[in-house]
Formats: sequence, structure tokens, C-alpha cells
Amino acid sequence: MLLRLLLALPVSVFAAEPPAAVKTLLAEKCGACHNDTAKASDFTLSAVAKGGKKFGRAIVGGHPEQSVLVRMIRGEMAPRMPLGGTLSAAEISLIEGWVRSLPAERAHDKEEWRWPYEKPVKTAPPPGGTNAVDGFVLARLQAAGLRLAPPAAPATLARRVYLDLIGLPPSPEELRAFVEDRSPDAYAKMIERLLADPRYGERWGRHWLDLVRYGETSGLEGDGAIGNAWRYRDWVIDAFNHDMPYDRFVMQQLAGADEHSMTRNNYSPNIQGHVPLGFLRVAPWDRSNLVAGEVRQNYLNEVTTTVGSVFLGLSVGCARCHDHKYDPIPQRDFYRLQAFFNAIQVENVDVPFKDPEFRAKAEAKRKEIQDRLANGPEKKALDEFETAALPRYRAARKEAAKGKKLVVDDLRLELRRKDSSVFSEAERRRHADLLEDANRTLDPGEAAALDKFEAALLPRMEKAGLERFDVLGVEELRGELGRSTSKIFDTGERNKHRDLSEALEVLRRRAGRWS
Repeated sequence: MLLRLLLALPVSVFAAEPPAAVKTLLAEKCGACHNDTAKASDFTLSAVAKGGKKFGRAIVGGHPEQSVLVRMIRGEMAPRMPLGGTLSAAEISLIEGWVRSLPAERAHDKEEWRWPYEKPVKTAPPPGGTNAVDGFVLARLQAAGLRLAPPAAPATLARRVYLDLIGLPPSPEELRAFVEDRSPDAYAKMIERLLADPRYGERWGRHWLDLVRYGETSGLEGDGAIGNAWRYRDWVIDAFNHDMPYDRFVMQQLAGADEHSMTRNNYSPNIQGHVPLGFLRVAPWDRSNLVAGEVRQNYLNEVTTTVGSVFLGLSVGCARCHDHKYDPIPQRDFYRLQAFFNAIQVENVDVPFKDPEFRAKAEAKRKEIQDRLANGPEKKALDEFETAALPRYRAARKEAAKGKKLVVDDLRLELRRKDSSVFSEAERRRHADLLEDANRTLDPGEAAALDKFEAALLPRMEKAGLERFDVLGVEELRGELGRSTSKIFDTGERNKHRDLSEALEVLRRRAGRWS
């Protein structure tokens, strides 16, 4: 019995041991990724014939033209191997000769996964059922020797439909009305009523929002709030509830504000088109420790990857760094797709609310919150706390500076004094310009110019008194109150200031949500 099982195995399992020259070539060109440790795609050089997870057996004895290994090194299958390089004609010929020398066998049954890239063929639906979809389902059931389940009881059917369309079960009154309705179109009427229910868009719009990575904060470690992202969320819900055609649904999210007229040169796009462009804005943002170019490139990469997965159903993100290993997506196509989004400028646009009544309500609410931010009890409480704390902070800084070595921070405080007796007005203006340029550009050249200027001025600080600390203001005070290691303010004072500040921040976020 064992002998019969062994004889039934493919010849390549036994006879595929490569000769020394082939072994050396494969080890040199493929060993980095396909060794017994890395096992990229589960393909290792110690089991060449076995192949990997994607395409199965790598060689077909006697048939190099049918062998996955040969086809991939030729470039006939994606991705071409070795990744990032090519074998010479002589090297390919060496491997082909080895495969050709093996005992002939049948090609394996596993085919290349290409159906997503083939043009769909329209097929007439099989007969049966109440619609075309039912016909296909019935045909598969019959082929498998199966039958449809019996019709559900009216109460069960109603519950299923309600949960499916609006995500909530029917009320007792709604359930009773359907069960007692004996008209032949009772089911159709229930469906139409639920499709017209605003909760339908809320139920089904959330699936789309999951796909497009909707969130009301920027994500990552900063996770700043996007105050009015909800307007994009509501646009999606409204699109579902009003049965927006899918082509327009897609176009609005990718190019809503770029709408143009076929007949007029001076046509102005509908400003409401900026709202569905929230699709492009809800991408994660990370500004920490990154220069502007990196932030923008990360944003473009994320948008390109999301467009591929949401609208094309393809994971194109791998091609950001190299040709896709499994799908026929070369790296150049990733950046060709990205080129469509390269002109995006993410900026705030004031889009008025479309509904006049809601617009009036929003304006009134914003004014109410802005007045409260300017003169409300929260603002007064914070101002009183900071006004009382500021002299104490300045005095503590003066005391701590006595006998200490003068540093650049001391120089910058003195240069902020309009009545400084140490530096002239021209020197103070020159320093302000250099500091602004260095902070704005983060350019090493600008920083070097600032450092040089400050190094020349610092020795003159010996003539300065402690009056420089009188220019310390609320911003520096808030920085000190935010430090857990502060020696000036205790934990209770810091916590009180935090609570007062957060009360104002809540109001700012509320104002943003009404914009």
C-alpha cells in the first residue's frame, strides 16, 4: 500500500533536486528572500519543486514553458523574479535545461489568479425566481441537489427585513400592521417604506464610511480633531437616502469641486461639491517630527492606496515600494495613479449649509459659542487664574536666574524688550526677522544665520538686568503650568489650570462643528 502511494506522487518530488550549477545560481540570486528562515511566499530553495503558497508547484518536469519558476524568471508572470532584477539569457537557459531534463509530467491544476483583470461577459440569467439574482441562486442550488428553504413566517420576515435595512427591529405596532396586512403587495409596501426611512442611509452609509476610513480626528499620535468631518458623513447618508447614482457618488468624492460645464467657459462649480471631498481629507495626518515634504508624500500615498482598495478592490499599496508580488501592478502604475491626486491642496473652504433653516440655526449657534469664548464664565475664570499666576511666575524666573550663566533664552527675552538699554531697535528687528525665518522654514541655513547673530550678541548680555523676565506672557505661563515637573506651581494649581483650559477647548470644538 505504501509503495502504491509513493508511486502516485509526482516525479518532480523525487527527481527535482537541482544540479550543482543550478543550486549555486538560485542561492546567489534568490537565497536572500527564499531561504529556510525568510520563506517569502512560503517558497524555499530547499524545496524548489514544492513551490509556494500562491501558485503551488514551481516546476513541471520536461516542460519549462509550463513551470511557474521558469515563467517568473522570464517575466511571463508577475512579479518578475528575482525581485528588482533579472537573470541573463544564459542563466535562464541553464534553469530551463534542468527542468527540461526532468522526467515529463502533467502540468499542475492550479492556475494563475487573473479573473479580476478579465473583461466581464454578460450572461443571460437562468430562468426561475422573482428576479435575475434568484435565477442564478436557484441554478447553483439545483446543480448541488439542494432546494430553497421554506418561506419565513410573516413576523420572522418582517424582523429580518427591518434589521437588514435600518438596523433596528420593528416596533410591536409595525410588526402587527404587517402581519395583519393581507394585501398581495404587503411585502413590497414594507420594503418601500423602509427604503424611504432616513435610518436606511444611516444603516448602510456606515459601511461605506468604514471603507473610506472615516473618523473625526486626524489619527496617529497627534490625533487632532477634524471639527466638521460630520458634514461628509451626513453627505454619504443623504446620498444613500436619495439613491444617488453610483458614478456620481464616486465622482463627487474624487473631484466634487472640480465640476465643469460642457458649454460655458466661465462656469463656477457648486461650492457644495467641497463637502464630498471629505473623502480625501479624512486620511490620517502625522505632522510630528516630519518636514512638510514627508507629510505631503505620506498623505498622497495614503489617498492612492485607499482609492485602490475602495474603488478598485485592489491592494495597490505594496507597489509604493516595488512591483506588486502577486497582482500585475508595477510600481510605476502606483505613481501614475498618484499623479491624479498630486495637485490636491488641502485647505479650509467656507461652505455654507445648503438648507437655509439649518444655516440660520448654525450661525446663531456659532455666535452664541463665540460670545461665550470671548466673554463667558469659562474665559473669565481662566483669565482670573492666569492674571494672578503671571507675576508669581515672573518673580520665580527672576529668582532662579540669579547667579546663573547667561544663555540664548536670556538673550531672546532681552531682545523682546522694547525699552532695552542693551540692544538697539535695528538689532531687535534684525533678530526678529532671523528668528521668524528659521522657525518658518526649518532650514539649516536659516538656523545657522540665527545662531551666528545670537552668538555675536550674547556677550553683551552681561550689562542686562533681570527686567527681561517682565516680557514673559501668558504663553510662557501656560507652558510652565503644563509641565508636570514645575517647581513654581503645585499639582492642584496645574490641574485647575488644565480644567479651565479644557473647558474653553470644548467650546472651540463645538464652534468648529457648526462651521
